[in-house]
Amino acid sequence: MSKLKVSPTKTNLLKVKESLIIAEQGYGLLKEKKDVLVNELMKMLQEYKEIQEETAGQLKHAYRNLEFAIISNGILEVHWIAEGITDEVEINIRDRSVMGVPLPIIDYKSIDIELNYGFKHTVSALDEAIGQLADILQTLCHLAEIQTAIYQIVREIKKTQRRVNALSNVFIPSYDQTVKFIEETLEEGERESLFRVKMVKRKLR
Repeated sequence: MSKLKVSPTKTNLLKVKESLIIAEQGYGLLKEKKDVLVNELMKMLQEYKEIQEETAGQLKHAYRNLEFAIISNGILEVHWIAEGITDEVEINIRDRSVMGVPLPIIDYKSIDIELNYGFKHTVSALDEAIGQLADILQTLCHLAEIQTAIYQIVREIKKTQRRVNALSNVFIPSYDQTVKFIEETLEEGERESLFRVKMVKRKLR
């Protein structure tokens, strides 16, 4: 690893040593940050997998009811009923921070859907499908929240790892080599000065 291009003086030695200490501290902090983010990522991946499997089962059951309703009442009738449902869902997005990384929190305000169509000519499977899909919407929002957070954390881990690699493979070795070079140069200069002093004393004698 190449050293820095600085003059081998005591002043520069102190400056480079200070920079080396800061680089080593930064390396430690970045390693700690990466470890925390990796732990957070592992927990999120596990949670995402569990919720995704649960949601897949719920969606399968809801679509089965919806499919039965379409077969029984016809796709146009089901479409018109769906168009008549005007209930709105309130969703707010805010942030939380993990090691300086902003992660989304989706606040979902659930509602009770009013079924304002006639029940006489529709099957109960349609009512169940509508209720199930409304309940799943909140879970899907949570999945979107986790998925976005996973993306953010993975991106930050990659960025942090690049910085860790740069410090450990480039900056720290370079500062270390520079410190050794300056120390060796100063020691050599001191030996030469001492030698010259001895030579002058011998001549004076």
